[in-house]
Amino acid sequence: MKALPNAKTITPEKGNYLYVENIKAKLDSNKENWVILESDNSILVSNVVGLLNGFLGKIINTEGYESKEIKIRLFAINKNKAFEYDDVSNPHLAKLNFTFPSVSKHYEYDIMTPFLVSYKNKYGVLPNKYTIRGFDVTYDVLLRLANAETLEEASGNEIQTEYIENKFQYIFSQNTGYINQAFYIVKYNHELKMEVVE
Repeated sequence: MKALPNAKTITPEKGNYLYVENIKAKLDSNKENWVILESDNSILVSNVVGLLNGFLGKIINTEGYESKEIKIRLFAINKNKAFEYDDVSNPHLAKLNFTFPSVSKHYEYDIMTPFLVSYKNKYGVLPNKYTIRGFDVTYDVLLRLANAETLEEASGNEIQTEYIENKFQYIFSQNTGYINQAFYIVKYNHELKMEVVE
C-alpha cells in the first residue's frame, strides 16, 4: 500500500467472500482497472476471479462520467495453490490477463534445444520442469565458474544469464548465502498458455 498510495482496497466479508457491490463501487470506467489479488484462500480467489470476469465488457456509469466498457487486469504478487484450485477458471484468468512473477517461463517444446534432444533420446520422454530447472542451474554455475576466477566474481550482481526456462542474477547475503533475484513477469494468454510480458 505504501508503493501505491492511491490504491483502493476491499476487505472480504465474513466467510471470505466479496459481493458484486463491493467491487462495482471501486471500478473506474475511464481507465483499465488493475486488481491485485493477494490471498491463499482458494474460495476467495475463485469468488473474486468469477466476479471480475463478470464485469469485463460491462457498461457502467461511475461518478458522473459517461458510461464506458469496463477493462480489468488481474495481478498477483504470489501465484500460489489457491489460483490452481479446481473452481478457479483458467479461461477467466486468461480473459483477465492474469499477470504474476515467476522464477521460470513456459517453454515451447517444439523448439528443441540440444539438451531436450539428448534427454528425449536417452529417456524416451521430454524432461519436466524440475529436470529443466536442474539443468539450467547446473549449466549456469559451470559457465560462471569457467569464466571467473572466484565464486564471488562469477556471481556479480550485474551478471544476468538465461537458459531454457530460467534466468539467474545472484546477490550475496551474509545470512543466507547466494540468492537468485531474477524472475519473469508472465501472464496467461487467450490460448491458456503463459507468456513472458516484455
